[in-house]
Amino acid sequence: MKWLRNNIGLTDPERIHLVNRRTKKQNYAVSNQTPNILIDDYIKNTNEWQTAGGNAILHVNLEDTLQQLGELEINTDLQS
Repeated sequence: MKWLRNNIGLTDPERIHLVNRRTKKQNYAVSNQTPNILIDDYIKNTNEWQTAGGNAILHVNLEDTLQQLGELEINTDLQS
């Protein structure tokens, strides 16, 4: 949670779900018929997430991740 707050700007605990790396993350791709977003540095996880109907961002660096969040129209509460 601290990393998300410091690096992405997400602070609302209702919007953040941390998933154990052994858990099948794709099971959380959609909630109430709404696609969730996965930010992950492992392409296998992002591919499985998208196949399950969610939006996935392959994390390479902060700038790229923030750009992709912007393209999904996600407000990260970060100021330029």
